Amino acid sequence: MEPHSFAERRRRRDATGEPKMENDVAWQNELGRRARIYEDIEAGHRFEGTMTVLDYASMTVLTLALVLGSWFWGA
Repeated sequence: MEPHSFAERRRRRDATGEPKMENDVAWQNELGRRARIYEDIEAGHRFEGTMTVLDYASMTVLTLALVLGSWFWGA
């Protein structure tokens, strides 16, 4: 049975002690795929997960509400 994941293939290569070309080619393909994805994200100016001014303002308001609420409750 042929290993499926890259980690399994890598472990198999390390277990035999001799590097196999197919692993190196697979890793190069994976690196190329990742590079294309990052270039696509950068070219489209879309950075999923980045915080906007609204996110920071909301966090500040919620933090102040938590701190002031706890202070008034404990006073």
